[in-house]
Amino acid sequence: MKRYVFAGLVLLEALLAVAWAASLRPLTEQERAFYGATHEVEFTYADLTETDTNTAQQLTFNVYSNTAIRGVCLVVDEAFVGPTNNHFTLSLTVGDQADVDRYFDATELSSAATNVWVKWPRTVWNTGDTNDVTLAYGEYVFTTTSTTGLQFTVTPNAEDAVSEATAGKARVLLRMFGF
Repeated sequence: MKRYVFAGLVLLEALLAVAWAASLRPLTEQERAFYGATHEVEFTYADLTETDTNTAQQLTFNVYSNTAIRGVCLVVDEAFVGPTNNHFTLSLTVGDQADVDRYFDATELSSAATNVWVKWPRTVWNTGDTNDVTLAYGEYVFTTTSTTGLQFTVTPNAEDAVSEATAGKARVLLRMFGF
């Protein structure tokens, strides 16, 4: 009997580890109404595994071709902390393969540097030519043309590695149609 209980606990621990990994998830109907978004990406310090110093890490999520995406809100629930908090900093950009900060430009996530806990998306959209277009918040929509997906790029301070984070949690809320 003890063996079965132990096996059950190991299985539960494995399932919890999978459930907490960074993922793109559809919001519930109540969350959609509250946030004005359809999907959420949540990630924590545990999702940051790059061990090389001064090296960015990308968290990538696949989306289907011709999906309309609009950034809604970036929320830093818990500032990211590192071993030497006096200089440990992480910044986040959210975009795709064509433009790494298409939806959210660089935002500090660490307790040593952040003063942004909630951030709205970019208002200037790179159209791919020499003329950038400024859009109102409600009009900020981009349609992907490939399955390159969403790219979350976390960049550390030059002396640090992203895997050195010991605490932190952030969420990005998005509107996605045709997904």
